[in-house]
Amino acid sequence: MRTQQHLNRYASHGLRVLMMGRRSLTEAEYNEWKRAHHEAEISTENRERKIRESFCRLESNLTLLGATGIEDRLQEGVPETIAALIRAGIVVWVLTGDKPETAVNVAYSARLFSPQMQLLKLTARSREAAASMIAVFLAEIQREAVGGGVLPEGMPADEVAANTEGLTRPTAVHLRKRALVVDGKTLTYILPKQCNLVRPFLELTRYCSSVLCCRTTPLQKSYIVRVVKEELNMRTLAIGDGANDVSMIQAADVGMGISGQEGMQAVMASDFAISRFRFLERCLLVHGHWCYDRLSRMVLYFFYKNAVDLFLCCIFLASKMQRSITHTLVLIKYFGKNMGFINLRMCSANSFSFNDIMDNLMNEKYLHLINLEENWLKS
Repeated sequence: MRTQQHLNRYASHGLRVLMMGRRSLTEAEYNEWKRAHHEAEISTENRERKIRESFCRLESNLTLLGATGIEDRLQEGVPETIAALIRAGIVVWVLTGDKPETAVNVAYSARLFSPQMQLLKLTARSREAAASMIAVFLAEIQREAVGGGVLPEGMPADEVAANTEGLTRPTAVHLRKRALVVDGKTLTYILPKQCNLVRPFLELTRYCSSVLCCRTTPLQKSYIVRVVKEELNMRTLAIGDGANDVSMIQAADVGMGISGQEGMQAVMASDFAISRFRFLERCLLVHGHWCYDRLSRMVLYFFYKNAVDLFLCCIFLASKMQRSITHTLVLIKYFGKNMGFINLRMCSANSFSFNDIMDNLMNEKYLHLINLEENWLKS
């Protein structure tokens, strides 16, 4: 009981808690376990389940020695980066294996949560309880929206984006003030398709600016990313720094790995690698904006170029020139214009066109959301 109190106190201060225990084995008991564990490792059927059962047999009947609290400090610039992403209209999900108490305190430190947010805690120990809590939360949100005065907070993510076109003030970009906290045990009742709770759960998350999933396993992390991609039809970016994040990084549309003390597994499995989390802000809001803008303009320009090519071909074929002259002109047109004018023009435009200077993109976060709402860029 005393150790549990210490664990709760450590978690409330945002510390990572570790428990230590011991068990004495005779040589015969150890040899028997070693033989069974070796059979589980070389098994070709249900290998993971057998290995898990083998470790459970060894790690049972332990004598508690004590608990420790380890401070895992945030990297420099993490709170500012998360706050910038939220102001830019990006919905941030944090998937962690920490205890709920630890994760919530870290979320406040990282500015994922703010004191003004309404915190929705989804913790259930049965499928029926999870369904009931989701229904209650959705009913309360709808009732608040109908009651008036808080309609912006109850506005879904897609409606927020649809109503921000032409914004001139950053305060109107992100209007929702709710955060959702759900633990891994509850996710086991929500994520299976046979439970029919995925859609109601995602409907609830659409009314939240941030989502915190605690006590999640690596498989749950990757499954959550896939569900958000498929059910909400959204583009996802996953970022992590450890081996537990590899499956999540690979499941996302864009995976980013952070090189550091956790090893290089996440970096090797990612599409992009950065050394600090704070570099994500510049990567998304500046380079992401430029890449999206340049690719969209290039696609539109090539549509225009192909239309001009077709028009010129029609003129050549309809003219009274001799065939040899026509063929020569066609070759000159394609090799000269495509190589000399079209490609050179696009390279120069993409290299020197900065429609929004870097400082504006970093300071005015709402430009990111407005850029995505530019319909003429949607090719």
